[in-house]
Amino acid sequence: MVAAIGRVMLAGVAAASRIGEVLASKYRLEALLGSGAMGDVYRAVNEGVGRAVAIKMLRPEHVANPLVVERFMREARTANLVRHPNVVDVLDIDKDDRGTPFLVQELLDGEDLASFVDARGGKLREGDLVALLTPVIDALAEAHARGVVHRDIKPANVFLAKTARGTVPKLLDFGISKVTAPDVRATEVGTFLGTPAYMAPEQVQGARDADPRTDVWALGTMMFELLAGRLPFDAMDAPALFVAIATRDAPTLRAVNAAVSPELSRIVERCLRRRPDERYASAAELARDLAHASKGEPLEPTGRKSLPPEAGEHAVPVTPAREEPPSEICAPRPPSLPPPPPPRRPPPRASRLAPEAALPGVMLAASPSHAPVSRPPRPRPAQSPAAAKPASDVAALIGVAVVGAVVVFVVGVLMQVFHRAEGWPIAKFVVAAPPPVAIAIHVGLALVALAIGVTYCRRALRHWRGELGGGPPNAVVAGAMAAATFFAAIELVSALP
Repeated sequence: MVAAIGRVMLAGVAAASRIGEVLASKYRLEALLGSGAMGDVYRAVNEGVGRAVAIKMLRPEHVANPLVVERFMREARTANLVRHPNVVDVLDIDKDDRGTPFLVQELLDGEDLASFVDARGGKLREGDLVALLTPVIDALAEAHARGVVHRDIKPANVFLAKTARGTVPKLLDFGISKVTAPDVRATEVGTFLGTPAYMAPEQVQGARDADPRTDVWALGTMMFELLAGRLPFDAMDAPALFVAIATRDAPTLRAVNAAVSPELSRIVERCLRRRPDERYASAAELARDLAHASKGEPLEPTGRKSLPPEAGEHAVPVTPAREEPPSEICAPRPPSLPPPPPPRRPPPRASRLAPEAALPGVMLAASPSHAPVSRPPRPRPAQSPAAAKPASDVAALIGVAVVGAVVVFVVGVLMQVFHRAEGWPIAKFVVAAPPPVAIAIHVGLALVALAIGVTYCRRALRHWRGELGGGPPNAVVAGAMAAATFFAAIELVSALP
């Protein structure tokens, strides 16, 4: 214990010894703000323009690790790609005289959302939750529109910056993001990406399967935690937690906290569905339904996509909190909008979100859901679950037909090109193998090949249905792999003595 404390103190002294240095001939380090496993954060001043900034420096022991350096540099590239008022702004990237890379970010004053909630008993009111997370969800919608999946959404990566206009939530740490944009490299920096408690089922199975619906799951987990005071899944260790996430349904929010409105509970339940195709397609759809719930409007079908947010939107203030809960509430509006229509009496037992009963001075980023509409939306016919089920069944039948066709075609090609009349006589490698032993060997291996082929077929169908990432292309690849194992089973059976 004493040795560990000594190492921490020495690390702090080593980091503090850089105070006073000038990086890249313009950034003077003034104070150490914090240290982590990956790097140190300093308060600095750009002496050329006199602006205070934050300098994030990679620790010297990581400089020789290309994977860690790639993650560090990716944070700058991805944040610059998203460019949203609720994403921390990266101003510059460079290396010092020792070859250590560093990021120059806007200097923020405040605390992260995890610390903020802990100081208030571990839970938030609905209005506060909507006010704090709506800008973050809007920023994430912009990231999704740019081809960026964050993959590490959690309260600790939301910073509540104190500004002259109030509190502005900022989304941090794009270091393990998945980027599909052509101008940003998307190299995987490890096999375990994310924080276990907020990882989606497909993220647990493989980092490459992550897409915007993975971030939607993490947002649902975060909303559940901030309103219920606990996580939806609890386990003693990471393996048990992964099993629970992959095999169990999350409890409904109202089952844990009956004070939560039915609309918000339903939104969180949609975020936490194990099948990705049953969640919101991106953060834009989640923001859309939050706005509907705030206005007392019905939620839209899960699969309906919203338009991507416009880049460079500006923040608008939220109405300050009131001591007593209002009897009739509506969503926040920009000052330029006309006054809202007279309030409507809600139906019996209906509850609405209260974004205006939020934290004083919190800034909401403008989004399509808050923007003025030039023309009324066209009415959409309601789709009943009974009508949606046949469409789902047809899609499943098409998937089975496509995967089956791929398997038959690939097996046929392999039979024409690689088939041998004598098969694969694996048993001949066993010294003096009698016929019963040879039969057992070939039948056993053939059964194993069949089992692997069936597994690949099931995986192909899951890709086709959207339960795993990659969609139809990955379904075709998995079908081809299944065909290869079926061909191996045929060759093994052909070699029976």
